[in-house]
Amino acid sequence: MDGPIKEKNIGLGVSLFNDVTDITQRMGFNTAYSYHLAVNDNSSVRFGLSLGVLDNKIDFSRIIVKNMNDPFLFNQTRHKITLDASAGVMYIWKDLQIGVAVPQLFANKLEYQGSESNAYYSLARHYTGSAKYTYFINKEKGMSIYPLVMVKYAKNSPLQYDINAVFDWEKIGWAGITYRSNYAVGMNIGVR
Repeated sequence: MDGPIKEKNIGLGVSLFNDVTDITQRMGFNTAYSYHLAVNDNSSVRFGLSLGVLDNKIDFSRIIVKNMNDPFLFNQTRHKITLDASAGVMYIWKDLQIGVAVPQLFANKLEYQGSESNAYYSLARHYTGSAKYTYFINKEKGMSIYPLVMVKYAKNSPLQYDINAVFDWEKIGWAGITYRSNYAVGMNIGVR
């Protein structure tokens, strides 16, 4: 949930999330603050910062292994709570938007302790950059198309990029197609 406070050029937001992937689960709560700075009539800069709490769980009982007596395995779910933050900035000039962001800014290392062993889980700091240019098909009806390119990098991971093409109808919804480098092709649709 988010929204602007237009008279002060401020945006505020909160988010709750729950992400489950195989044996890991991440639940969290974030608060967000943004500031819109007008440079001139055609351009502006937007700054954003979010801060929150993350509960990271690993369910070791769901692991399929050959040796259940391995001292590096725990026999139950372990979780750690940590602070998480993200920051970003976007430059807007007419219909062009260029942005950079750093999710998982703190890059915390979580330690799960047991009687015979410890396990570690790292929240890798990511670096993302994006560019978007909006072409209006019919400005009065709010119909536009835009390409959106995003590049992502995290330490010890390959560089990844997404190329998107989106048709947006301001009052109805949007439809798009995405190519993710060496990984997937996807489609999305949304309704307002």
